[in-house]
Amino acid sequence: MVYLLLPIAFFIFIGIPIAFSMGLGSFIYVTITDTSSTTLVVQKMIDGVNSFPLLAVPLFILMGEIVVRGGVMERLMTLPNVLLGRFTGGLGYVNIGSSVLLGGISGSAVADVAALSTVFGPEMKKRGFASGFIAALQGCSGVLAAVIPPSIVLILIGVSGGVSIGDLFLAGIIPGILTALSLMVYVYIYSKKNNIRDKVILKKGDFKEAIQKSILPLGLPLIILGGILLGIFTATESAAIAVFYAFILSRLIYRELSWEDIKESLFSTVINTGAIMILIAASTALAWLLTRSRATEHLLSIFLNISESPLVILLLMILLLLLLGIVLEATPLVLITAPLLMPIATDIGMDPVHFGTIMAMSLAIGSNTPPMALSLLTACRILKTDVDKTFPHILYFIGLMILSILIVVAFPDIALFLPSFND
Repeated sequence: MVYLLLPIAFFIFIGIPIAFSMGLGSFIYVTITDTSSTTLVVQKMIDGVNSFPLLAVPLFILMGEIVVRGGVMERLMTLPNVLLGRFTGGLGYVNIGSSVLLGGISGSAVADVAALSTVFGPEMKKRGFASGFIAALQGCSGVLAAVIPPSIVLILIGVSGGVSIGDLFLAGIIPGILTALSLMVYVYIYSKKNNIRDKVILKKGDFKEAIQKSILPLGLPLIILGGILLGIFTATESAAIAVFYAFILSRLIYRELSWEDIKESLFSTVINTGAIMILIAASTALAWLLTRSRATEHLLSIFLNISESPLVILLLMILLLLLLGIVLEATPLVLITAPLLMPIATDIGMDPVHFGTIMAMSLAIGSNTPPMALSLLTACRILKTDVDKTFPHILYFIGLMILSILIVVAFPDIALFLPSFND
């Protein structure tokens, strides 16, 4: 196993992209150890992307592109504005609420962070919020898309870990809302401490107008989740229907989606899907080689040497994900660790859906822990602020996200309640 991981670590260290590092490391390993053939490694790569459930990835990416470009997002954000904006720190709550709703549509954390940083950043600065606080908030609220369906991370956990994607989608709803509420706690404390007065003054008819504007966009998460919960269609089929619905809204009803927007949406979808599929292909081969080298058994043995308690082993797996999230992006990390950790989780008596949800919540934190911190860096770049200005706010937000994970660990029904209706 050392001969497999060392070359990969070296290639990543010298700046070679992660996907190519994993691929090169896998080929070097089979060449040196003669444990398999390079032809079989290539076959495993092809098998990794030759999966019907993975068709949901480009479809949800395309849906997110259409939603952002076609005026759906702006209309959807009016609802959290009237519901949450009238409280102290209201714009911060609206930011988080919009992340929940947009995460339930786009499925991409980085896309959510970029879109909402552009929308909320300037206005929050005017209301007295510090730029470092805004970036920390946006980085952490944006990654709710990793937990709230239709999450691409949940799709990858389902495919690589052998878990029902539909069940994972349903399981992520309540933990995602719980995490959002925990982030709101610090927004309230910060707003009170800094005497920020940004309550939205509502006029007569504002609530009715917000409902009218958001009623059709709210059909998107209802189609995705309602169809799965009622057993009408699978996650992949729901993605195709959601793309069609988003196109009808943006092109025919709102008339804000131009042919140029459609071309750019398709182009962006192809680029992002290609990058994800290369990662999936390389990580599938790597995960197969790790399994052949009995990495799961070795890892379980290490955990058992520390403690035989299932709870302690679960906490060690969460700690491992948090540490790896510091240096790896969520996509390659889930593709490498899900095939290794999911069997351990089932061996200690955990429900795979429960563990998959905890895994997604843990990976979301990694998107905000430097040096990788993809979501946090995206927010800082758009808001034109330095990462060091996000401290100590980012630490408080991450602490609250970890607390949310521990609550889901302690009370499995938080994740398993909705999937139980899908049995």
